[in-house]
Amino acid sequence: MNRLIFHASITTITGAALLSFIGINSAQAVSITFFPSTVFSSNPTILNQNVGITGYTIEDFEDKTLIPDLSINLSGDVPNTTITTLPNLSLPFASPWDGSHTLTNTPDNTGISLTVCTACAKLTTLNFSKGVESVGIGLSGFQSVNPPGNPPRTDHRLFINGTALTGTIESLAGVNWISSAFGRNSYLRIDASPSEIITSIGFENITNSNIFGLGLLGLGLTTTKAKGFLSKKAKSPTDNPQEPDS
Repeated sequence: MNRLIFHASITTITGAALLSFIGINSAQAVSITFFPSTVFSSNPTILNQNVGITGYTIEDFEDKTLIPDLSINLSGDVPNTTITTLPNLSLPFASPWDGSHTLTNTPDNTGISLTVCTACAKLTTLNFSKGVESVGIGLSGFQSVNPPGNPPRTDHRLFINGTALTGTIESLAGVNWISSAFGRNSYLRIDASPSEIITSIGFENITNSNIFGLGLLGLGLTTTKAKGFLSKKAKSPTDNPQEPDS
């Protein structure tokens, strides 16, 4: 049987206590770190340092063109759809982790339906065709039941390489999670163990529909880690200024 076992440990980064989980699996081994929303900075250099994605390839969802080898699949409660370009830029609805726009779990990516989403995917999957060693992504607008959001909608499940992790995202993040319809919930970084790769990550609404936003996607590749390459969209700290915290 293919079981995923977690061991918890506490580390301190930029003065915040971060809860990390090590997943040990015959098919994959990853460590998962949730950073509290207090690590946010409107300075991209500082924010990237705070969440450990300095030098990563960045997708900011600030234009319709996605970085190479990234595709997004929406399924459940909406027609099964895979996109390699954004149909639209999202409307502002939850505080982004960078810029003014996010990736939403709606087929048109507008984020127009707020409290009760009438056309939200149950499962949103980000696929990396060449595989990556590390993934960072900012979560916003997740209206959790436990701890309760305003209003509470549903708890959420995290998938890695197509496998659902035991426990909700909320329980895995613990004290580093804030449930919020319009704010930043947490920043998630997933690191593969040596010789392992990450080919996809997914976010699922477990019970009710809930529109949410994903932003500041950072992909750590062997070449990007070694050579410090940056995205075409974030070549310098001034190329992609982030919005001040509201």
